[in-house]
Amino acid sequence: MEPIKIHYRFKFENGEKKDYILLLDPEKITYISKDPAPAPEWAKLEFHQCESCPLDATQSPNCPIAANLSGFVEHFKDEISHTEALVMVKANDRFYSKRVSLQEGLYSVYGIIMSTSSCPVMTFLKPMARFHLPFASMDETVYRSISTYLLEQYFYFHKKGKDVDIKLAGLLDRYKEVEKVNVGISERLRAVTTGDADRNAVALLDTLAQILTFEVDKTLESLSYLFIKD
Repeated sequence: MEPIKIHYRFKFENGEKKDYILLLDPEKITYISKDPAPAPEWAKLEFHQCESCPLDATQSPNCPIAANLSGFVEHFKDEISHTEALVMVKANDRFYSKRVSLQEGLYSVYGIIMSTSSCPVMTFLKPMARFHLPFASMDETVYRSISTYLLEQYFYFHKKGKDVDIKLAGLLDRYKEVEKVNVGISERLRAVTTGDADRNAVALLDTLAQILTFEVDKTLESLSYLFIKD
């Protein structure tokens, strides 16, 4: 099977273009790195290692997320988050384009990489990366996150005769751990970037995790209107 290909192009107001092709293994939904360079020092596992990280440096010397992000960080480490760009995306047999701030464009790219880099905390997000939706709003992402979790409950628990987490308690716990990963990655980026585009892209991802946690606590009130019958 051919890798899943997601092509991002950043076109800046000065005419500069930057192209990035993200490749995912079609069966494992894991990021395929094309960068032969060794991981930088800031990508070593023990450099600002995330709180509660389950990995051991003797077996995993590098943070898998940081190692995969390193090439992108090198390209954008001096950029300002509010720099505008036309971001064009070819993904899932569709084409998307939107003029956004650089932090918003990187937010989409980093979301894919962070969820498919074999970080044990983030692997539950791989199905969302498989059906990537660029420039998704907060409501769209909350809807997709909840739907994905419930599909997982169906396939891995209901079909095996096990109890289903219809109250989403497990999802709440997962996103609390995701917040810790976002903090750890932000600390790494703070050590190697002069601009704020990379850091703010991760900050947007962290905001999403916090909003989703809030929504679950509020029993998804913001989505309930979609299913209320007259």
